[in-house]
Amino acid sequence: MAVEYVKEVKELLACVDFGAIWDDFRAVPFAIYDEREFFLSEDLRPSLDVSDAGDGVYRGKVDERFAGNTAAQIGDHVLAIWDASTIGEYSRTQLAAYLAHEMFHAHQFAYREKRFPNELLGAAYPLTVENLHLRFIEREFLLGACTAGTEEEKREALSIFFALRKERERLIGEFLAYEKAVESVEGTAVYVEYRSFVQLQDSPVPVEKYLADYRNTDKEQLKIRGATYSQGMLLALLADALLGDWKADFVKDSAFLSDFLEQRLTLSKPELDVESLKEKLLAEKEGFSASIAEWERERDEAFAAFERHKGLCRIEGAVKVKGIDPMNLLKRGDEVIHRNFLKIDRGNGVELLEGPLKAKIGDSLFDVKWIEW
Repeated sequence: MAVEYVKEVKELLACVDFGAIWDDFRAVPFAIYDEREFFLSEDLRPSLDVSDAGDGVYRGKVDERFAGNTAAQIGDHVLAIWDASTIGEYSRTQLAAYLAHEMFHAHQFAYREKRFPNELLGAAYPLTVENLHLRFIEREFLLGACTAGTEEEKREALSIFFALRKERERLIGEFLAYEKAVESVEGTAVYVEYRSFVQLQDSPVPVEKYLADYRNTDKEQLKIRGATYSQGMLLALLADALLGDWKADFVKDSAFLSDFLEQRLTLSKPELDVESLKEKLLAEKEGFSASIAEWERERDEAFAAFERHKGLCRIEGAVKVKGIDPMNLLKRGDEVIHRNFLKIDRGNGVELLEGPLKAKIGDSLFDVKWIEW
């Protein structure tokens, strides 16, 4: 089954014109793995210890380098890797698009992307009703700009988006830079994912359909990192529509994607009645209020459950953190629960600690005082 699955996804990815999506972007090998072995799309011997599994697929033994769905350095190669247990009901085409997303991260490593988000800001992000409500309104204008029929309408909606963003920057300060960084790195990868998916379809795929959960106010929208990906995709599509050939300049620039777009467009300064916009979307405000209360209960229960079920393992002292899963952590004060995994180095090479585990941190998620599980 795994061999056939990898073969089918490999054939789909061979149909994607990556260079038409992003300058100089090419596919890299990919692997789908479980708790014991991985199945690789190319023969990378002797760099990797693999055997022929048939149909152009190669099998190897999983080690600590295989964690999460990401782009990872495995041997002498950067691979797109995907945990088989997370595939669920994905179609082959959707998984191919997700792997294109991870392959783009390999491309970002190659061109030395520097705009990666500060995950400590993400872990401490202000989940307040006021911020989330204004963020929802801002996102409405961003989607409206992307789906508008004319350039004039796109520019008008985008000018309001940027005006609302400045209002929110006054409200949350440096935390807006976290969103901008996620848009720039992960959002562009979702843009690649979406355009790969579209290439593999027989009919158009509207952005509203692909971003089906975009307007939700449930607690999934409180996972700000993941909820921000779609903003970057929309900004990149708007750059296509309004700037034309923009990607080479963006790669060489240091500005975040939204700032890059704003700097290159001549937009009007709209008269903004924020309170009136809030009044029109009161139901969403109430939705966020309920979601925050639910999220806080679940966070506190996760910490309480960890204390009830933790074992006797504890590491103190000098520990170098080599890898985290920012999509699967909870922070409360100076303690963080890593639900999925944590990669550390105690001087004897990288170890993969499977979650859940709890760490006490200092100035960053990588400044660890102790770990217990």
